[in-house]
This record gives sequence, structure tokens and C-alpha cells, in this order.
Amino acid sequence: GPHGPEEPGMGQSWYHDVIVDGLEPGTAYAFTLPGGRAVEAGTWPLVADHVRIVARGDLGTTEHTQRVTSMEATLQPDLALYLGDWSYANYGAGLETQQEPADPRPWWEIWNDFFNLLEPLLDRVPGGFVLGNHEYSDMVPGDNVDGPLARVHAPGNERRWSVVYGGLVAIVAYDSFSHSRAEDATTARWLDRELAAVEGAPWVIVAAHHPLVGHHGGGPDEPSQTRQRALFAPVFQRHGVDLMLAGHIHCYQRSAPIAWRDHAWHEEEGAPVHVTAGTGGVGTCGLGPEDSPAWAHSEASFQWVYGTLAIDATPEELHVALVSEYGQIVDEETWP
Repeated sequence: GPHGPEEPGMGQSWYHDVIVDGLEPGTAYAFTLPGGRAVEAGTWPLVADHVRIVARGDLGTTEHTQRVTSMEATLQPDLALYLGDWSYANYGAGLETQQEPADPRPWWEIWNDFFNLLEPLLDRVPGGFVLGNHEYSDMVPGDNVDGPLARVHAPGNERRWSVVYGGLVAIVAYDSFSHSRAEDATTARWLDRELAAVEGAPWVIVAAHHPLVGHHGGGPDEPSQTRQRALFAPVFQRHGVDLMLAGHIHCYQRSAPIAWRDHAWHEEEGAPVHVTAGTGGVGTCGLGPEDSPAWAHSEASFQWVYGTLAIDATPEELHVALVSEYGQIVDEETWP
């Protein structure tokens, strides 16, 4: 039914949800949408021998966003994962917080442009949306994510959610935009429970907006990053997380397998690999490979590149590649 938040300059907004039940797993279905447009989409299988996920954060609505989205469609993914900071509508006109907006378009037009841009892919592929800091600052007053969350769907309470694809890959996603240790402690307890529940999956991926590693603009860590590293990294290590995905920093980084001990990162076989992919289209961070920290395992770290992660999983191996907006593989690694 229709629902939606009170939004600045528009009053009540209306969003229509359609729930289709009785579907069989691993089956393609054709749908006819209002206006006569036909769409074909499939359900996930109960048991899979391969899955492909594309993942990126910090998208915006630029020409780079468009090119990356078109390229992603050619990869034929099973899931598109968006690692926070989706549309940057909070930079638009019409919000009390933007008396001199950085983007002349009305904020609601930016949202429309964003989803119109993603529509050809999300018509066929489910989207997994992870909250970032720009989703919070979209609304008036601040720290209100009702508007962004009304526009997407995720399991659970939408701020924290988890799914398992075909018994093969578990994805555990959480909202990393936090103001206090108490909020982080609640998230840590949730992560502990969710990760314990999916330990049987061959591959476990955690997704958030803010990375536990890396430097924003080459500067010091943000306070929430310091808190969350101490609380979350041991949970990931205890439950055998394979891959931690994040955005926020507008470039690409890939770590070695690293564990957090004694207030420092240590390379350790079997520890999580941390990948930052704030490469979705809105901008680049201006850092170069010479700025890479000691734990960076890839010569491509801090590349000025727009692109997406292509993650391929089978029961035997996990392959991760950064694919540029022009379809070139910039960096890749495989883990048995």
C-alpha cells in the first residue's frame, strides 16, 4: 500500500509496494508494469554453484555513474550492492540545510534521476542498499532516513540486514553512521548474532559504508571509525568473515588479510580482507598509490578510477575484481 514520510516542500510522499508471493526458487518470471512495459526477473535458487555480485559506494548521478551502471549490466550480476551515499540529494535545492545548494536541481529531482539511472539494471536484479552518511543528511531535520528508506527495500529493519544467496554467499550489512559507543555496541551485538547464524556459508561478506581501515582524504581516522574498528574487527575475525566491503573514501583500496590486535593491523592468513570501493561515480579522492598504508596489498590502491567490484563465488573460490567504467580490470585477486 502507499506510504511515505513527510518530505520538505512536498508534504506527504507516496510509495507503492507490491508483494508477489507463491514464487518458486530459481525461476524466471515475466511481469507487465503499468503502461505495458514488460520486465523479466528471477528468484534466487535454494542451492547455487556460482553467484556474481557487483558492489560500489558513493554513486551520485554523474556521467561516470551512468557509465559504471551500463557496464555493470553487461556483467549480468545476481545482486547489485550499493555501499552507501546513493544519490547525494542532500546537495540539492529545496532543503532548509541547503540555502546555497551545490546542485541546482531540486532534491526530489536528484532522487528521480538516480533511480531512473539505475532502473535498467534494477528491473532485473535485486538491489541491496546500505545506508551512508549522505542518506541521513538528506532530510530536514538531520539524521532522518525515512525518505531514503522509503525508496528502497531490504530485509529486517533495513538499517541492518542479512541475506544468503543459494547457500553459497552470506551478506551481512549494517548502518555504520553512528554518533556514540552505545550505538556501536548495539550494532556489534547484532553482528555477533547474525554472523553466528551464517557461519555455515562457504563465503561470508560484511558490507557497510564506513571502512574500518584507510584514511579519509589522507587525514586522521574519524571517531566512529576508531570506535567501530575496536568493536567490530574482533567480531569479524571470530566468525571467519572473508571480505569486508565499504565505500565513503572516493577511491579503491584492497588490504591483505589483516587482523586487529594490540591497537594495530597485522597480516594474518585467514583474516578478513578489507576492500574500499567508493568508486561509484560521484568523485575521486585525489590520493595516489604513494599514499597507501602499510596494509594495502594491491598496487592499485588509491587509484583515481570509477568502477565497480565484480565478486564471483563458487564453493571452491572467491574472486574479486575492480572493473573500470570502461570494462577494464584494474585489480583482481582470488582466494581458495
